[in-house]
Amino acid sequence: MRSCRLNMKYLESLNSMNEKLKNWGFEKRPLKEYLNLLEEKNMIIIEHTPIIDFLPEREIPSKNVCSLRLPVGNPENIAFHVGFPHQKRLYGLEDAKFKVRYTIGVFFSLDPKDVVFFSGDFEKSDEMTYFLDTKTAKDARVQTNYSSGVISRYDLDDLIEANPAESGNSLRGSAQELNDKWLIDNTSPFKFADITELKAKYHNWLIVPDPIEVRY
Repeated sequence: MRSCRLNMKYLESLNSMNEKLKNWGFEKRPLKEYLNLLEEKNMIIIEHTPIIDFLPEREIPSKNVCSLRLPVGNPENIAFHVGFPHQKRLYGLEDAKFKVRYTIGVFFSLDPKDVVFFSGDFEKSDEMTYFLDTKTAKDARVQTNYSSGVISRYDLDDLIEANPAESGNSLRGSAQELNDKWLIDNTSPFKFADITELKAKYHNWLIVPDPIEVRY
């Protein structure tokens, strides 16, 4: 019974925070307060969820690091990713059966308002916000063409459906070509010195190579 009461209190706290985050008045309230609330939510989730590594067999070393606590320094330099709670490392999505990668890397946004967008209006109350200090981002790219979407799971599902006899290796090669072409056509290397200019142009989406180590 006590466990049930604690769980209800935990969910009530998350729902209350999500309502505040969803309705935040950025024009009137300091950004730092918003970020503090995101960090507080992360800390509560850490206490109630186990740490998980979705691909523990993948031994590729991490080029990049993100955090569940706010990076020290200018809040304007933070990029945001919302995802499954309490991950040990972040990975781009991939097809479970064929191990075909849906995206090359993990998408972060330079716009804190996108936390609500990433959250699907907070449909899942316990999703965490992962913070990236953009000064430390290695080999990241910024999306510069927004008339094109991103390579989606639907593109790759169509690829798999059209080639049912192909081996996993062949499909992975085709998916890599699809993603590589998208990156060439729609992105450019991210330079931290250009961050103010990128924001002014609304070029807010970064693609960060995975795996990304999560620090607490």
